[in-house]
Amino acid sequence: MNNFFKTNETDIGCNKLKCKDCNGFYMLRSSDYGEFGGCTNFPKCKSKISKSKFMLSFIKENGINIYKWEKKCWKCGKNTDVYSYYLHHQQLKSSANTSAVVFAGIGNLKSVDNYLTNKYPSIQIKYSKTTNSRYTANTCIHCNALQGKNYVVDDPHEIFNDMYIEQCMKKYFVENVSDQLLNIKPEEIDRLEILYIN
Repeated sequence: MNNFFKTNETDIGCNKLKCKDCNGFYMLRSSDYGEFGGCTNFPKCKSKISKSKFMLSFIKENGINIYKWEKKCWKCGKNTDVYSYYLHHQQLKSSANTSAVVFAGIGNLKSVDNYLTNKYPSIQIKYSKTTNSRYTANTCIHCNALQGKNYVVDDPHEIFNDMYIEQCMKKYFVENVSDQLLNIKPEEIDRLEILYIN
């Protein structure tokens, strides 16, 4: 399974998070008591930090990468730019041995979404009939139709091979946003899903 998630350490925003007690690194782990950042030198080193502290430290170290690609609008059929972040991709790139990552893309972190809506006019808070809710999403630059989260974050067909098989998103990279511009709260991290790999 680790070959599926190969790494290329040249990517921006993909540094490992160093353990505060030894020369190991933190990686996301789970126990009967929940998820946490645990040292790779366990059981020799028992250092651990909460899931939210692990992710906030990871973001402080790496920032959040923003990616852009063209997608055919479902409504008007024209190509439109779509943007997202993939926090789980950055974590996978930082450690091929990880067995769990925090899954996050546009619509998942309000602080990051606010940054995107202020910078990119095609990103707006829109109502989705499918989910019967309002959320931050991409819109078509031609007809303003919602480009739903399912096909941009959960199952991005156009970039699936590059993200999950080749593990190379460089051609879609737009910017790396510093944590100082985002002000992400621990509560935002606590709400995110964990994706188990092995």
